Amino acid sequence: ILSEQEQKALLSQPNPKAPTGLRNLCVMLLMLNTGLRLSEVTGLKTTEINLDSGEITVRKGRNNTERTLWIGDKDLQVLRQWKKIKPGSDYFFCTLKGEPLSDRYIREMVKRLSRKAGIEKNVFPHSLRHTFAADLYKKTRDIRIVQKALGHANLSSTMIYTYIINDELEEAMNSFARERQLKLFQEKDTGRVKEKEKEKEKEKEKEPRRAFLIHAIKCRCGDILGQHMEHCPSCGECIDSLLERLKNDFHRVNFGDNVNN
Repeated sequence: ILSEQEQKALLSQPNPKAPTGLRNLCVMLLMLNTGLRLSEVTGLKTTEINLDSGEITVRKGRNNTERTLWIGDKDLQVLRQWKKIKPGSDYFFCTLKGEPLSDRYIREMVKRLSRKAGIEKNVFPHSLRHTFAADLYKKTRDIRIVQKALGHANLSSTMIYTYIINDELEEAMNSFARERQLKLFQEKDTGRVKEKEKEKEKEKEKEPRRAFLIHAIKCRCGDILGQHMEHCPSCGECIDSLLERLKNDFHRVNFGDNVNN
């Protein structure tokens, strides 16, 4: 089946300004939006399609059954354009000489335009019917409606589309689970990084802090030490030991009996 993007790419290939391009666009639109079989498209009579109400009567389907389908307003606008320029013919889709289109022509046309659209899948006219059925089941979730639209005599023929949708659901959920799992792992990794950063900060707090001068002081050698200096430029004494010595000397000063040292 074709994705929505692939359907749009396919329908954008025919040139609606050319008679054959407009006709081919109508053919693919009808198959994608009503699920007609190839034989039903080529055998569709002009009297079997009502371009006012959008009602299509399919009289020559398989098993000689008759069913009624409906077309949307946008599709009707394109089909009306084709009817205005189509040659006189009992068949709605015909050649420029009024003869019915052959099955072979539509197969080759669909295959050629799908390749031109860059679709890697092997697309046949029946692929458009499959796409319609799968999209209709996604929308309605009613397999009986799909059966009636496709004209299947037995429900077992229609049940295949439930498996297609289930396969798509399985793939979508697996993809969702993979992305979610990846996201969770990423969040977990982020948490580990934050924990490591906190551990580094705690280790830094445990490390002895380097002493830096806030104001200039005089070294024992008589040289002056300024801000952000770690060693005396003259004697090379470390600022840590110098500040420690000054602190000890400060505590030994006697400020009086009433003041603790």
